[in-house]
Amino acid sequence: MKMVSYYTLLGMILSAIVSCIFESDVNAWKLKHNMELILIVLTAIFGGVIRPNIQVWLSRMKGPLYMPQFKPFGIAFATTFGGCFFPNSLHYGSVIAASVIGMGYYTILYGEFKGDEDEKNYDESSDSLDKKIPLLQEKMEEV
Repeated sequence: MKMVSYYTLLGMILSAIVSCIFESDVNAWKLKHNMELILIVLTAIFGGVIRPNIQVWLSRMKGPLYMPQFKPFGIAFATTFGGCFFPNSLHYGSVIAASVIGMGYYTILYGEFKGDEDEKNYDESSDSLDKKIPLLQEKMEEV
C-alpha cells in the first residue's frame, strides 16, 4: 500500500510541475461551479474509493483473474460516454485499434485460464514422486 501511495504522490507532483509549465494563466486554474467540478468530484469518488474496493472484494471472492476480464469493457464504456456526453469524436482507426487491443487482451486471458487448467490437471494426475519440490525444501529433507 505504501508503494501505491508513493507512486500516486510522485505522479501528482510531476503532473503539477508539467501543468504549471504549460498553463501559466492563473485564471485557468480556478474551479467554477459547473459540470467540470462535478466531473472532478465524481471521478475522484468512483476512481479512488469505490472502484478499488470493489476490485479487491471481487478478487478475494472470485480469484485474481476475474477482474482483468472487464478491462476492455471499461475502454468501450469510456469511449461511448466520451462520444455521447463530451465533445470527443470517434475515428475508425481508434475503434479498430481498441477492438484489436481488446481481442489481444482476451486472448492472453484465455491462455492464462488454459494454463491454470493444465497445471491443475497435471498436479492431479502426477504421482507424489513427480511433483516439483522447491530446491531448498529438497535439501532440507536430505539432511
